[in-house]
Amino acid sequence: MITPDDCGTTAAPVPTTVPVPTMPVTAIAQPPAPIAVSTVPGEQHSPGQFQNATLPNGWHAPNWHLHISSVGEVFATLGIALLGLAFVVVLAVGMNLFAGWRRWEARQVRNYGLGALVLPVAAMWVANSWFAPLVLWWQGSTVFARSGPGSGAMIAMITGCLPLAWAGAALYRARFLSRLGTEGIGSPWKTRRLQRRQQLGKAAAARRAAKYGAPLVTGWLKAKVVLGPLSERTDATQSTTITQMADRHGSKLELPIEGLGHMVVLGKSQKAGKTTALVRLGTGLYCAYWHRYVRTGEKRPLLIFVDCKGGKPGLQTGRQVVRIAARLGVTPSRIALWPITNRLDLWSMNVEDMCATLESMINPVQSSNLGEEHFKQNRVRVTKLAVTAPEGKPRSKQEFLDRLSVAYLKEAWKDHDSILNEIDALEQSKPPAVGDVSGKFRNIFAAIGEGFDGGRPLDSFDVIYATVPGTVRGDNARAQVAALTTLIAQFACGEHDRQIVLIIDEMSAVADKTGGINQFDIAERLLGMGVVAFFAAQNQFGLGQTPMNAAACWNRAPPAPC
Repeated sequence: MITPDDCGTTAAPVPTTVPVPTMPVTAIAQPPAPIAVSTVPGEQHSPGQFQNATLPNGWHAPNWHLHISSVGEVFATLGIALLGLAFVVVLAVGMNLFAGWRRWEARQVRNYGLGALVLPVAAMWVANSWFAPLVLWWQGSTVFARSGPGSGAMIAMITGCLPLAWAGAALYRARFLSRLGTEGIGSPWKTRRLQRRQQLGKAAAARRAAKYGAPLVTGWLKAKVVLGPLSERTDATQSTTITQMADRHGSKLELPIEGLGHMVVLGKSQKAGKTTALVRLGTGLYCAYWHRYVRTGEKRPLLIFVDCKGGKPGLQTGRQVVRIAARLGVTPSRIALWPITNRLDLWSMNVEDMCATLESMINPVQSSNLGEEHFKQNRVRVTKLAVTAPEGKPRSKQEFLDRLSVAYLKEAWKDHDSILNEIDALEQSKPPAVGDVSGKFRNIFAAIGEGFDGGRPLDSFDVIYATVPGTVRGDNARAQVAALTTLIAQFACGEHDRQIVLIIDEMSAVADKTGGINQFDIAERLLGMGVVAFFAAQNQFGLGQTPMNAAACWNRAPPAPC
């Protein structure tokens, strides 16, 4: 019988000392010291372990046993996976039905999907694992399959798969709307019915959103004016699935202020909301330009709102503008409700600007024949003689009216024979020019009151609301509007660092079949001065003296119906 001792021998112990050979003893040499050598332990035998000198000690044979799941386990895992995928599909279908009921665009569904990303991101952050959403979805599916929907497993599943469901709904919605706008859905009548439902739903959504209000400005730099909720957007090219998913347009009607130097015309009938839109547009532009002024120091905004209809509606709109300006933080001393609470300084202008303003007041309408042109030139000459007298320009309304007499003009220009002859010729016209000009100016100033006497210059205001009795006294209203527009144009031509926003509402109130303020000339003058101007009339014929000028102003200013 073979014993463990027959497999090998135990190594003999190594001696700890080495014998020293015998040498003859001499008187000089000394024997060397003994050298200590450590003992090498022999290999210990382990009867329970197979030992092989050619393999490393402690080597184990590999385990080739494979765990193969049973048929039941495989079908259970597959069922859980299918249940989880079915839950995602059902969730996506439900969201698509809800988006269709609300008539949402594809970008709106996409935005909800992007917002839902907060759930899986929070799960990854809390669990400190990149696969936390997938684990939640799988665990929720497992619990749902075993315990049913009342176990709270749906919350875990929604946390893991909600963005994926929103993404699927957005893709389907984008594809549906793309087909609806191009090839159609089914028959033509069905396509028209779906398109009308989509349009009506978007309009209803805009009306609901309008109840909650909207900010005046938006954008990173507050450089876009918000006119209100956006109901519908049209484009020359039909959006595709990809472009709808990548659409960056918002749900608000925005107007950028950069490059907004052109004229915009609002043409609609009564009760169409023109004044409301203009008030919001004006205050929004003021806010946007104010943010730019605070950020860059470029051009402090100056909002001038001229209401031509007058009466109680004009005063109500004016008080509304004043309240809005006060809520926006405008200094009360820089808010004007002309001519009720504040005045404009006409008599501090230079001689040329004063002459131009007074001439526009007495001749607000362009002449249409030679006879009207003759009387117009006579009035202009008398006004210029009174303003440019050798003793200096008038400093008040009363001083100017006192100069409109033959005795004063002859006394002031007594050293100029040619002008004295001119005054005599003016008096020989029918009616006499000096008396005619004096009477017209007295009527105009009586209607205006103290609006232009002893006030402040335009540069000292930030918001000006001017109301004129257009619907009550058309001639006086035309004179006031002409004076205001001339005053603004003269100020815009001068040296200033202001961004002027001019809004003229109800131009048709100062225009009739006999003539009116020619907005074509005003637009031409203000266009090159950096003035942002808006004109509102009930129709295009209220924009100019003649249909030809009105059409020219309409074509020059791109219409923006409200």
